[in-house]
Amino acid sequence: MTEGSKSPLTVVHGHTMTVEPQFADTRVGIDTGAYMTGRLTAVRIFDNVCEVL
Repeated sequence: MTEGSKSPLTVVHGHTMTVEPQFADTRVGIDTGAYMTGRLTAVRIFDNVCEVL
């Protein structure tokens, strides 16, 4: 896939710690650093709606 192309899928990932979950067109970053902060982030995706739990 090339830069700027659209994927038909949404990728949910960790790896890069951020203070809050990060949302983009085709990705959701949920790594809030549970090992350091004690904050574990989870999301529920249903009917194209992403809800942070």
